[in-house]
Amino acid sequence: MINRNQIVQREQRTVTIGTNGEYPTITQAIKELLASGATEYHSSITLNLQAGFILQEQVHVENMNLGWITIVSQDDVVPIQASAISETLIESRRPAFFGSRNATLPTIGVLFEYDTQTSRCDGITVAFGSKVQLLPGSGVNYADRGLGAYYDSEAFCYMEGLTEGGGGTGAGDVIGVSFRHCTNRAFMASFGSRIHCARSIIDYCKGDNAVYAIWGSFCDIYQSNISHAENTAVHSRDGSKVNARETNVSHSNRGYHALHNGTINARYGNPKWSGDGAKNCRGYGVMATYNSQIDAADLPVDGSHRGFHASTGSTINASDSSAQNCTIGYHATDASTINAQNSNASGASREGFFADKGSRINADRSSANDCREGFSARFASGINADTSSALRAENHGFLASETSVIQARNSSANQATNHGFLATRSSTINARGSNARSCGGNGFRAEEGSSLNANSGDATGSGGAGLETFRGSHMAAQNSIGSVKPSSTNQLFIEGAIYR
Repeated sequence: MINRNQIVQREQRTVTIGTNGEYPTITQAIKELLASGATEYHSSITLNLQAGFILQEQVHVENMNLGWITIVSQDDVVPIQASAISETLIESRRPAFFGSRNATLPTIGVLFEYDTQTSRCDGITVAFGSKVQLLPGSGVNYADRGLGAYYDSEAFCYMEGLTEGGGGTGAGDVIGVSFRHCTNRAFMASFGSRIHCARSIIDYCKGDNAVYAIWGSFCDIYQSNISHAENTAVHSRDGSKVNARETNVSHSNRGYHALHNGTINARYGNPKWSGDGAKNCRGYGVMATYNSQIDAADLPVDGSHRGFHASTGSTINASDSSAQNCTIGYHATDASTINAQNSNASGASREGFFADKGSRINADRSSANDCREGFSARFASGINADTSSALRAENHGFLASETSVIQARNSSANQATNHGFLATRSSTINARGSNARSCGGNGFRAEEGSSLNANSGDATGSGGAGLETFRGSHMAAQNSIGSVKPSSTNQLFIEGAIYR
């Protein structure tokens, strides 16, 4: 392939900016370079900010390609004087760097930092079909809004070798951009815009969201650190998508939130980059609402208030994940689905796995030990929990209520304070080959028109009776162990029947 650079020899030139440089400001240097005839076809210019340089200007580019100019600095961090960022350039915002109307900003290779945080003083913004490239290690700390891409615009950080090898190993230990301590969104992509900034450092962000993709936009923040967000670390909504694979959102209020057909890839991976995943979130670790989708396989959300929450027709893939010591580990409600096979919700102060209002949780080979309710399905919902455990439940190990269904073959609910397996109000539990030993109430109980399969089950040592039917229910208990109530089997009583 032949490109323009092979046809035209480009001038390579470095220009110094600062008190003792060739030009005092970035804007003046660009204007005079353009006036001298420098163009994208003939020139490759580096603007070198001299030691002690302070940014006291807003660099505004409109309808012009300046991507052939790269800004670097001698100092590791270059201050931005907030009082000098005074001109409103877009929708009440005052960015330090602004590209508008099909512009390409100069390539940013400098880490800037505001000297004070001021409302609406932003870092870098591109809008109306514009773009900007950032180099690893660059960015703007302590901005109000850090990096914004609006109206079909794009911001990206190129990291050599990131696509080579699995898990980004081709890029070694290179870190991406930094937009730490922003007060009102570190990244925002809106109206079909795109931000591609892997391995970003954007922790301790205040405001409503640290990363915000809205109205059909996309953010790639692969292997980033977005921990300690004041509110939501990663928010995707209104048909937008976020790739946050192997990203750290721990110690935030909400880790991940997909809303109104939003999509998030939140798969956990290499702990070097993923850190604590979504652990210790004050609100929700992972939340999908209103027909949204989140892939959170392997992700730990331990210690969060609510672990995984899917509602209003949403789906979360949380297979091989962990939600230990949460208030509720896994909650699917309002016709939603959570896939949580091989997962752990032990230590929940309320429900470990909770499906209600026509929802489903797939949690085969999972654990919900030492919870108030281990596995709970209510209001026409379903839980698949074969070969799972709900030991030492404060109330019930497995509870199906209000026409719900639980599949729990070869599972354990030993030492529940109340019942091990309870099917109530026209519900069904298949607990074939399961254990419910030493429960405070019944090991297996079916009541109010329900059905329970306890064939080959073991309810020895449980309280009132090992197996009991109540108010017109049925129980299959062939080859089961434990006392029964009614005391006679294979007969129909007013309370129902136990077939043994």
